[in-house]
Amino acid sequence: EEFGVDDDDDDDDDVKPIVNQDDNDHYLAGGEQAEYTEPQTQFTVPAVDNMDDDIDVDGDDDLDNECFPDTQTSVQSHAPARHVAAATTPAVCEPVAVAVAPSSDEPPKKRFRLNETETLASTATALESKQMEEEPAPEADEVGVTPGAEEEDEDANTDQFPQSKPGFLDFFWFDAYEDPIRHPGQIYLFGKTLINERDWQSVCVLIRNIARTVYVLPRLKNAADDIETGERVDFQQVYKEINEKRAHLGISKFMAKPEEKKYCFRQRANGVPAQCTYLKVCYSFDESPFVGRGCESGATYERVFGVRSTALELFLLEKQVMGPCWLRVPYTRASKIVSWCKHELEIDEPVGVSLLSTNYPSPSLTVLSLSFQTVLNEKKEHEIGCISAVVEHAVGIDHSKRHHKATTTTAGTTVEYFTLIRKMDRNPLPYDLEPQLARNQYKVGASTLKTFSSERDLLSFFTTRIQNLDPDVLLGHKLYDFVLDVILHRMQVLKISTWSKLGRLRRGKIPFMKDGSLIRKWLGCGRLLVDTFISAQEFQHHKTYSLSFLAQELLGVAKHENLNAQKLRAHWLDGKQLAKVVLHCCNDSHLILQLMHKLQVL
Repeated sequence: EEFGVDDDDDDDDDVKPIVNQDDNDHYLAGGEQAEYTEPQTQFTVPAVDNMDDDIDVDGDDDLDNECFPDTQTSVQSHAPARHVAAATTPAVCEPVAVAVAPSSDEPPKKRFRLNETETLASTATALESKQMEEEPAPEADEVGVTPGAEEEDEDANTDQFPQSKPGFLDFFWFDAYEDPIRHPGQIYLFGKTLINERDWQSVCVLIRNIARTVYVLPRLKNAADDIETGERVDFQQVYKEINEKRAHLGISKFMAKPEEKKYCFRQRANGVPAQCTYLKVCYSFDESPFVGRGCESGATYERVFGVRSTALELFLLEKQVMGPCWLRVPYTRASKIVSWCKHELEIDEPVGVSLLSTNYPSPSLTVLSLSFQTVLNEKKEHEIGCISAVVEHAVGIDHSKRHHKATTTTAGTTVEYFTLIRKMDRNPLPYDLEPQLARNQYKVGASTLKTFSSERDLLSFFTTRIQNLDPDVLLGHKLYDFVLDVILHRMQVLKISTWSKLGRLRRGKIPFMKDGSLIRKWLGCGRLLVDTFISAQEFQHHKTYSLSFLAQELLGVAKHENLNAQKLRAHWLDGKQLAKVVLHCCNDSHLILQLMHKLQVL
């Protein structure tokens, strides 16, 4: 079914075109000069230890329960690294013709023969030693099934979370990241896993060697035929043309096989059938894409699909991941720390990822609602004077969460809050700030109120606090247009290198465009960003969507007004006025969290 082509200078006489004489569905060629030859009857077996136990050791012509090479392995079941492996390096034997298991209506196929240099005594010794060895882990029978992992039952118990098997990790995936320019062919998956009965920790999984996959539609032999039932060009001819064009593009190695596919869009493009057999071509993302003059269509094919598909898109389609779900991956620690997560794994083959049952309940998420107050400096620039946040540790995202106990903090509550405030113009903070806050029922403590001498210290501690809390969701009102924009601009001015702790992926440069605007895509890699200003526009129909209006309209909170940033600098000299600033920021964070629940965003 599968075959590869290389551009090296070695003699490729060991690779011959393979044609199934029963049905012309699969082809194999070793290069541009390959020609079809009659299948031979001889097989060369360099090592008995690499073969199954059931072979013909007595030299007669009976079958002796011989085992034949598996010809049903699909492209997806191989690692991308094997996709580009040279075809001149056989693993077990050097077959010239495909051997398949005999059926009742087919004559017996060609069988394995021992090499002339092998003796019966050495063969028997090898077989005995192999039987004494521990039985290896079972291989995957289909795409997406991890070796050693049993297939999950779709009717699995929905009252419990999945239990990781030895050597594997089960985690709930809800965010992904890829950099198709600098790191093509690899993706990052972010989620959380249950370590103990109630201890949820963040997970980052790096998946490498995802193969680029394109589908080639053969042309009709007669252009007047119906596109659904008309006879199309033979796949050998299509493959020959693709092989010639890939050499001009510098693609050194690739694999191909025919595969039945359906067109997914209702309104089909001209000349595209609803269902047809395509030539599936796989090769590494390190190679050039199959684009250029004359590549979109050719003499034997009409068009090529999936040329510009990214690695993340191909992974989600191959695994049939339709949203946040439970995944099982081999527990292999990453060789290099690339994230702020508590667990980092690295997988060289995407086949190691398997999709678990969709009946498992979703875990609760930790949400951090953010609000801050700015003041204007002498240059009329916004500086951050106070940051408040409310953290809820148990936000259920599906109905099954009602049957699970909420995650609590060390203080025994699912909600906590804190405020960070700095000094202004080297003036000390008012001595009566804490008494004024206590009079307004603000519980002052080491974890709820912290003061700093500069804006840089405040922002540095803020990123560290986010890393320690490790929330799954960052929540804010006008989160993109104002909150994160101001915070990241101030971090850039103050040269704070830990800005990426706002997400879960370690990054160096703050994502600003040349005009100074913030690049929203991939801003909080690993954390979900929720903007109630945008969500309210999706679910509500009003003329304005300010926090004061939404709080009154949806929550019934009246008399909510924003503070004037131009007059706030004087509030840092009076304890009572500064206490109002702190309470205002804390109340805004709480109102934003209530709006998220009211709108049912998650």
